[in-house]
Amino acid sequence: YLKMVDIILFLLVGVFISLSASFIPAYEASKIKPNESIKEGSFEVRFKRYNSLFLISGFALFILGLCISCYDYFKTPYDFPFLSYTGILLVILGFTLISPFYLMFFIKILKKPIELLFKFNGKIVIGDMNGNVYRFSVALMSVAISCALIIAIFILIYSLRSSLEKWINKNIVADVYIKPASCLSNYCFYPLSNEIIDIVKDYNEVAGIDRFRALNIDFNNKKVIAGFADISVKRRYYSKRYFDEKYDNVLKEMEGDGQVVSISEYIALKYNLRVGDTINIKTPQGDKGFEIVDISSSYSTTSGFLYFDRKWLRRYWNLDDTTQFSVYVKEGVNVDSFIEKLKRRLLPVYSLEI
Repeated sequence: YLKMVDIILFLLVGVFISLSASFIPAYEASKIKPNESIKEGSFEVRFKRYNSLFLISGFALFILGLCISCYDYFKTPYDFPFLSYTGILLVILGFTLISPFYLMFFIKILKKPIELLFKFNGKIVIGDMNGNVYRFSVALMSVAISCALIIAIFILIYSLRSSLEKWINKNIVADVYIKPASCLSNYCFYPLSNEIIDIVKDYNEVAGIDRFRALNIDFNNKKVIAGFADISVKRRYYSKRYFDEKYDNVLKEMEGDGQVVSISEYIALKYNLRVGDTINIKTPQGDKGFEIVDISSSYSTTSGFLYFDRKWLRRYWNLDDTTQFSVYVKEGVNVDSFIEKLKRRLLPVYSLEI
């Protein structure tokens, strides 16, 4: 929804930018004598000797931009992707410097076909483009920048897809997930009946149950979601779908006696936090310090997420209930058949999403 003042402001800014961008070309055009316009461009005469330099520099910047972007993607030396943005700018600049050579290359290829097809008009067009390669390159540069931006978008999509796949493999590792049917979000805040968990636990197909409790807690005077899980259960069974030694060490540390927590990247960026820092969490027992052992992506909430072991839920919040839970089945069990069995047993009595 745009107000009229916004529309007028955007219009004025657009006109100002357009006039500013056209000032230098207009000034240069005003200095050209009429007889020069039919000759080889003065700009081309002065800079023709730099053709090879522009070409080599363009390829070098293009390759350097790709290398910097790939290094930032795989190594992530900084929390903010400074290097990726720098790499994309270098790719665009590389395309821009290559564009004169690109244009001359295709002029040579298309010269004879155009002259044969369009006769005298074709010769005039080819002659004009040959004599003003760098001026025609301005239009070509806009295409080059568009191509570079398309590549940048592909890199962005691939990066997001890879990050999302990694998040799924890391967090969606159980075989069955059960929550109240009334819970429409990723996190539920009203406890389930313990009878449901006891019923599921009695099935021979079940290897383990990870009980999860979500809470809205205050962190730096903001509401964030805290999740409390049976880390020991997750660590025992998650490896059949996903295993990463670094993440396994994180779970091992969370399973231990140390007051540690995993936080989402949103919280880390917002409050400039790193692994090893200590944060204070407000609990019914007072402020408690937790050391950050892991910073991970979170696609399930945009308000920030804190991940704890359930023992801290019992110790500091005096709670031991469950708002949703996940089930790990034994080897060889057909998950789809087991889900149907659970539905036949539970859905006539309880309002659940399985």
